[in-house]
Amino acid sequence: MSLVAKTNDPSVRIRFPKKVLRDLDQAAARNGRSRNSEIVHRLAQSLQSDALQSPVTPA
Repeated sequence: MSLVAKTNDPSVRIRFPKKVLRDLDQAAARNGRSRNSEIVHRLAQSLQSDALQSPVTPA
């Protein structure tokens, strides 16, 4: 899965607390990513971790 946004990817407008944005901006700078890329990366990691911890079993 590519974490690089494509121009045809849907966009979402989300409100974040100021501290969360500051923390995301700092993490993005450390990791050499944009704020958006940092958010996408972290969400993808979280979802992958959830899937590994709770695999879906066939019914």
